Amino acid sequence: MKYFMTLFLVSLLLLSCSQGENQAVNAKNKDLEKTKIGEKITKPKKLFSISEPIMPIWVDFDNNSNIYILDGYDFTIKKYNRDGKFLLKFGGKGLGPGELNSASSFTILDSLVVLADFPRKIYPLFNLKGKFIKDLKANKFVTCLNALTNEEIAGNVLSFEKEDDKMYLNIGIGKSDLAANVKVYYNQKCILDDNYQEADNTPIYVAAAGKFFITKRDFSNLKIDVLDSDGKKLYEVHKNYAAIPYTAEELEQMKKMYQDLKYKKYKYLVRSLNLDGKGRLWLEKHTQNERKSVQFDLFKDDKFIGSLNMGKVYDNSDQLSLYKHIFIKGNIMAIINELGEDNGVDIYRLN
Repeated sequence: MKYFMTLFLVSLLLLSCSQGENQAVNAKNKDLEKTKIGEKITKPKKLFSISEPIMPIWVDFDNNSNIYILDGYDFTIKKYNRDGKFLLKFGGKGLGPGELNSASSFTILDSLVVLADFPRKIYPLFNLKGKFIKDLKANKFVTCLNALTNEEIAGNVLSFEKEDDKMYLNIGIGKSDLAANVKVYYNQKCILDDNYQEADNTPIYVAAAGKFFITKRDFSNLKIDVLDSDGKKLYEVHKNYAAIPYTAEELEQMKKMYQDLKYKKYKYLVRSLNLDGKGRLWLEKHTQNERKSVQFDLFKDDKFIGSLNMGKVYDNSDQLSLYKHIFIKGNIMAIINELGEDNGVDIYRLN
């Protein structure tokens, strides 16, 4: 029973599938911050919202800035043009060719849309017009998909193993080609017992432009390993922060949401990672007042270049959620917004 409960909890990861710091900025009334290298980081400009009845799970863009949204209502991909006009939908729930039993994520490789169907280890391929091409079948679970290159998929690679009558989960990060040859470059082995928690063991990552950016969960010491597409370490990103304790209100809320979980005193540092078209790494971080703002630290190569306060753009009050809300490709940002009565996706342009 514990194994199946754990498998259920692990499935929650597949929807994620990413302060009082020393150099933080007080951004209460500032949208514009001057960085250490003279560059200016401005608040992204909101273009429009996609707010029709939809349950967005994952978002990506093609090279023409068309927007693709994985809809949890019917497991279809909905495609919109760069102005937010609905164009078409494809996929759907089912067990047949091109259908999804449990949609978790997808990515776009130049002219292909690749979906992840957990836990079937099947990856349907479509062209950008929504025409089904084929189902890829792999020998490992790969989810939280990113486009590492135009021909390679990156993702969280999950596998189970039994050792000395104990069950273990391997949470890796690796890549797959379009023949479903999976290679793992980072792996964390976790015992599946009563103390296991996804939030403690799941690394945050992003892959783009032929690089992996990977960080473990930590409260104050940021360390991001940057690897090339073959897993060779290129450099590290470091920054020290002051650990942020949970407020009494936050702890009370989490106890209502996660009654069987154990709690730590401090918040994890990183919520998500994204890479933009200028090669800037956007680190979404936990803050003292989660309900009031979403904040980023930005890095270029191994240098910290500035901070940005987006304000309240989505409901980020769930401290342990692995659900990814922010997606960046090129100069476009999408934010899954659950602030109103309906779910939606807000589209921004980066400067």
